[in-house]
Amino acid sequence: MPLAACVITNPELVTTQSFSIRVEQELDEENDKSGMIIVDQKNGYPVQVALTANASAVYSTFLEIITN
Repeated sequence: MPLAACVITNPELVTTQSFSIRVEQELDEENDKSGMIIVDQKNGYPVQVALTANASAVYSTFLEIITN
């Protein structure tokens, strides 16, 4: 959760990539994948996914946010 709070104020703290994703909603008792996030180029929705973060900058930003 702290990473999300930091990225709201400083999006440059992370590198992102665009993916088309969807959340599996079908319940299958034998092979349940409900709630699973699936990359789906045909039926997914485009979102930016954070792949890496600058850990030291995130830590500094988080401390700044909670102390101000």
